[in-house]
Amino acid sequence: MSSDIEKDKRKGLLSSLALFLQSGYTAALGFLSFFLISFKSTALILGIYNTVLATLNFLNYITNLGLGAALIHKKNIDDKDLSSVFYFQIGITSAAVIIGIIFTKQVLYGFNNLPEQAVYIYWAVLISFIFFTLKVPPSILLEKEIKIYKNVFVQIAENTIFYLSIIIFTFLDKPLEGIVVGILSRAIAGVIITYLLRPWRPKLIFSISRLKRLLSYGIIFQGNSFLSLIKDDFVIIYLSKTIGLANLGYLTFAKKYAEIFIRIVNDNLNRVFFPLLSKYQYKKDKLQYLVQILLKYNSLLSFPLIVGTALIFPDFLKIFPSYYQKWSQSIGMFYLFSIASLFVIFNSPLINFFNAIGKVKTSLKFMILWTALMWIGVVAAVNLFEYRYIPVVFILIGLSFLLVIKTAKSYLNFWVIPAVKTTLIATLSLISAVILAKFVLSYLQLPNLQRTLFLVIAGASAYTGTVIALETTAIVKKFIKILKR
Repeated sequence: MSSDIEKDKRKGLLSSLALFLQSGYTAALGFLSFFLISFKSTALILGIYNTVLATLNFLNYITNLGLGAALIHKKNIDDKDLSSVFYFQIGITSAAVIIGIIFTKQVLYGFNNLPEQAVYIYWAVLISFIFFTLKVPPSILLEKEIKIYKNVFVQIAENTIFYLSIIIFTFLDKPLEGIVVGILSRAIAGVIITYLLRPWRPKLIFSISRLKRLLSYGIIFQGNSFLSLIKDDFVIIYLSKTIGLANLGYLTFAKKYAEIFIRIVNDNLNRVFFPLLSKYQYKKDKLQYLVQILLKYNSLLSFPLIVGTALIFPDFLKIFPSYYQKWSQSIGMFYLFSIASLFVIFNSPLINFFNAIGKVKTSLKFMILWTALMWIGVVAAVNLFEYRYIPVVFILIGLSFLLVIKTAKSYLNFWVIPAVKTTLIATLSLISAVILAKFVLSYLQLPNLQRTLFLVIAGASAYTGTVIALETTAIVKKFIKILKR
């Protein structure tokens, strides 16, 4: 095996471990801030918080145009590519920020019961994107060099500043002020740290022809992402006006808990595998191996977290009786969102596969389908039924994973059932163990905290034991070996 592949293996392993470390750390801080806001504040404040995050994603997509992914996908890049992208993005980002500030009243029109601080949050979000654009070139260089672990360090610093700001100000009963401080502090710190880790200076060069070639891939790629934005985040903005911020708080409470773990596993595995799949896109034997490994470990890590959380969710909420009473009406929606999350385990990695091998038009077709179904379903649920039926729309859309698998197999011959066989058997073991544990606990009068911990230990032990039995006791060494590859 060549020295280049050996280097990629080591960098891939380090990046993978760094991503999961960052995800675990960020998830802990993110969960703590989300928990404190949902615990100490009202559903209205939580609705505002999630609307802000959706708006943040919206501005990110409309100013990116997929140029970052286009640079990563391109085999070789130079200063002409980077400088052209840098100046172009600075221009459109600055224009978007100015327009956004000018039309502040029009953007915020229609939101009921908005507190005064909402305007400052909106402006902070806009301004932060100028700083985001500044750090794109060095971040792309780190991705190309498969030094994702350095970008991970930046994200750790950014998220620490952001979430600690929210946590501290929430304790002071000023969560909205904390969001403003967190957004601006994170943006500024992110630029400074990124340039310290990967110095880069824009050159006074600009190539329209280079930019056009990058945009030809990037716009289609970002069209895929933009549709994902319209399907997910823009729906949140739409719902904030149609069902009200308080009801949006109940809905996003359920969705947040149902998806909190899948974001850690799914997003990070896809991010690590994207440059690897792109690099070996013309070597079908390696590509086949990578796709099956991605499916296997994505399901192996995601299934127990989603299913296990669903089984103990009411017990967790009851640890704090007032917390359970405040959010009990979200439990039914949480279960439905959890079912929908299981389908993402198959959809997301294969869409990542399409993008990595240059089949962005295929991804775009699926996103068009899902976006149309999402808006038709959400509008119908809101107008014909009520917002509590919205999670059903997510389930119906998720069932299209069968079509995604069929399409992926037309490009590459791989096997799904062998990849997830261990996961399915171990998940059945987890479910059985938790049900048995609940039966035993019904005869014991334990505090809610001890009861929840008992259920977690029972489910985790059953799942882990089953995986070890099926995959041999060397599962950890095998996992590390595969990550290297």
